[in-house]
Amino acid sequence: MPREKVCFAFLVASLSLSCTPAATAPAPAPTPDPAPAPAAAPAVAPNTVAALLTQHPSNGNATVTGYVTYLYRCPPCPPGAKCKPCMGDNLVLSDAPKQVADYADVGDGDLIVLADRAQLDALKVGNRYRLEIDIGPEKHLSNPIPDPHLKSAAPAP
Repeated sequence: MPREKVCFAFLVASLSLSCTPAATAPAPAPTPDPAPAPAAAPAVAPNTVAALLTQHPSNGNATVTGYVTYLYRCPPCPPGAKCKPCMGDNLVLSDAPKQVADYADVGDGDLIVLADRAQLDALKVGNRYRLEIDIGPEKHLSNPIPDPHLKSAAPAP
C-alpha cells in the first residue's frame, strides 16, 4: 500500500495531523466491554416438587413437600365384570395450592404419586404434607421421573 494511503488512513483513525512511517500500524481500536454473564437459573427450594423434577432421579428414595391437590381412587370393579384398567390409586402433589379437577389440570410442575387406598384416606386435598417416596424403576405415569410410590406422609407447616 502506498505511503500516502497509509498516512491518510492513520490520519483519519487518529485525527492527528502528523503521519508515522508506513511500517507503523495504527493503534488497535478499543475493545468493547464483555457481554454480561447470563443470569443464573432461579434457585429451587430443596424438597419441593420442582427440585425433585429438576434432579430427574431414576431410582431411590426421596423426601418431597407440597400440597395434595388431587386424590384418585380406582373405581371398584364388580366380581366377574370386565372393567377398564385403572392406573392405580394416586395423589397429585404440587408446590402451591391449586384446584385440580382431573388429570387435564395436572401440569409439568406437578407430581403424580402412587399410593394405597388406606394412605389416601389419611390425606386431605388442600393440605401440605411431607412425603417419603420410593422412585422407580417402572415408568408408566406422565411424570418425567420413574413412578413414585408413597411410603409415608406427615403434615408439613
